[in-house]
Amino acid sequence: MADTEHEEGLEEKEANKPESPKPDQEVAPPLISKDDKEAKKQAQKPQVKTTTKAKNVILSGETMKEMQKQAKANKEERRLQLDGRHKYLFEQMANALSLDLATVEDTILGDEKFDAMESFFVANGSRRLMFFYQEAARSVGNNQTPGKKLFISNGDTESLHGMCLFFLRTTVKGITIQNVAQEQWGTLTKERGGGKAATEEETTPSDKSGIAISEQVVDFLEQVEKFVNSLMSARSNMEGRVELAENGVGPIIDTIKTPADYQDAASNTESLEKMEELLLMWLKQIEQVLAESEQMRREADDIGPTAELAYWKSRMAKFNNLLEQMKSPRVKAVVGILQVARSKALKKWKDLDGRITDAANEAKDNVKYLYTLDKFFGPLVKCTPATMIEHIPSLMNAVRMIYSISQYYNTSERMTSLFVKVTNQMITTCKAYIYQGVSKIWELPRPVLLERLAECMKLNEAYQHHFQKTKERLRENPNERQFEFSENYIFGKFDTFCKRLEKITDMVNTIEMFAGLPDIKIEGIDTIGVRYKTIVDGAKKKNYDILDHRKGEFDQDYVDFRNQVENLHNAIQTFMDSWFQRSLPTEKALELLAKFEAIGGAQLDLTEKYIRVMLGYGRDLEQIRKVYQEA
Repeated sequence: MADTEHEEGLEEKEANKPESPKPDQEVAPPLISKDDKEAKKQAQKPQVKTTTKAKNVILSGETMKEMQKQAKANKEERRLQLDGRHKYLFEQMANALSLDLATVEDTILGDEKFDAMESFFVANGSRRLMFFYQEAARSVGNNQTPGKKLFISNGDTESLHGMCLFFLRTTVKGITIQNVAQEQWGTLTKERGGGKAATEEETTPSDKSGIAISEQVVDFLEQVEKFVNSLMSARSNMEGRVELAENGVGPIIDTIKTPADYQDAASNTESLEKMEELLLMWLKQIEQVLAESEQMRREADDIGPTAELAYWKSRMAKFNNLLEQMKSPRVKAVVGILQVARSKALKKWKDLDGRITDAANEAKDNVKYLYTLDKFFGPLVKCTPATMIEHIPSLMNAVRMIYSISQYYNTSERMTSLFVKVTNQMITTCKAYIYQGVSKIWELPRPVLLERLAECMKLNEAYQHHFQKTKERLRENPNERQFEFSENYIFGKFDTFCKRLEKITDMVNTIEMFAGLPDIKIEGIDTIGVRYKTIVDGAKKKNYDILDHRKGEFDQDYVDFRNQVENLHNAIQTFMDSWFQRSLPTEKALELLAKFEAIGGAQLDLTEKYIRVMLGYGRDLEQIRKVYQEA
C-alpha cells in the first residue's frame, strides 16, 4: 500500500512538472515504465529472443516471395491491357531518356501508380501525366545502392531532382490510338536547385505529323518560352548577387536603439575597430562590383538584341540589390556609428554610394527603354524574312524614340551596338529560314531555295531603306539628335552575308543551266556529262556551313566552281564544233541543234551553226530543183 502511495506521489510530481521544449522531447530518452521493465526482462531471455527472430525472418522471406509473385502476375495482367496509346508514351520516354523501349515498358508495368495512365486516357480524365527519372536508392542484398529510377508521379509526394517527362492533354475527349500523337509533351529538369522548362520539338504537334496548330497556340508557346527565359534570368541574377559581409558585428548592432547607443558604440575602441574593418570590407566588395561592371563586354559576334536587354536587367538587379543592402538598418547602423566617430573611411563610402546609385539609375532607365523594343524581338526571331519587313518601320521609330529621349542610352556607341545586334538577329533568322526542313540547302527544290535566298536579300534592302528613310526624317528636324552612326559597321555583316547568297544563287542557276546535259544522247558526250556530275557533286558535298559568311573556304570554292564551269562550257562548245565540222545531212544537223538547244542556258554559240545548216538546206533544195527540172 505504501508502495502504491509512493508511486502515485511520483506520478503527481511528474504531472506537475513543466513540459520540456519539443526538441528536448525528440532527443531525450523516454521514462522507463513498468511495461518497459517487463519488456526488458523478456528481452533478457535468450531462447525467446532467438526463436522470435528466426520466425520473423522466415515470415519475411515467405512474404517477399509472395509479393514478388503477385507483382509479376500484375505485370503480365497489365501487359495484356497495353495498346497503341501506351506504346506511344513508352516510345517518347525511351527516346527522351535514351533507354531501351522494353526497359521502359517493363518498369512502368510494375509501377504502383500504373492506373494513372488509364485516368489520363479516359474522357474528362486527368489533364496531366508525369514520369520522374532520377536517382533513387535500390536494395541489393542488405545494401542500398544508388541508381536512376523511372516511375509515375503525381508531383505532390515526390520532389524532383532529376528529369520529369510530362504529357498534357488538350481535349476533354477520351484519348485514343488515333489522337494520342496530338497531345503535347515535354520535359522538366532540376538544375542547380531550380527548375527549367525545356520545350522539346515534340511539344508542338505540327512537328510530329504535319498537324496544323492555330496561331493562338503558337503565340501561347512563345509566351511560355519567354516566361521561362525570364525565370531563368531572374534565377541567374539571384545566384550572382553580392552579399555584403557580416564580420560578426550583428550582436553589437542589435543593441543600438537610441542616439546614446551610437555614442556608446563609437566610444568603444573595440567596437569601433570592428565597424571600420567591416566598412573597409564593404568598400572592397563594392569596388570589385564597379570594376567588373566597367570592364569591356565580351560578346559573341552573332549575338542578338535580346542579350542587350538581358545585360541591362542583370546590371539593374545587381546594383539595386547593393543599394537595398546599403540602405538596410544593419548598414545604416554601422555608418551611423562611424559618423559619430568621424571616421575618414566615410568619404570613400559616400563616393561609392553615389556611383552605385548612378549605375542603378542608368540600368533602370536603359531597361525601361529597351523594354519598348521587346515586342519586336519576337518577330526578329520567329518571322520569315518577308513578314519581318512589315515590322521594320515600327522598329526604326522605337529606336529613334530611345535615341531622342533616353537619358543614358543615347550615345552613338550604344545605339550602334544595338543596331549591330539587330543585324545579327536578322542574319541568324535568315539562316534558320533557309535551312528550314533540311540539313543542307541543296536538299531544297530549286524554286524554293531561290525564293528563300531572294527573301533574305530583300530583307537587307528593306532594312537599309528604312534606316535611310528615318535618317532623312531626322534631317528635316535639326533639333532632334541625328543618326550619325557607322553604317558600314551596322550593315557590313548583312551585306557580306547577302554577297554570299548572291554567289549561291549564281551556283544554283548555273547548275540548272547544264541540268539537261546528262539527258542528251550524242555519241562522245558521256565524258562531258561525267564532268558536269563531278562538278555538281563536289559543290554539294562540302562539309562546312555554306551560309556562314565569316568562313572564307566558300569564296575559294566558288572561284574553283566558276573555273570548272567555264572549262565545261568550252568543252561542250568544242564538242559541238567538232560535230558540225563533219558533212552532216540537213536532217541530222537539225536534230543535233535541237539536242544542244536543251542546254541553251549554257549560252552555246548556235547562231553560226544555224546559218551553216540553212546554207546546207539551201543547197539541198537547189539540188532537188535541178533533179526535178532534168526529169
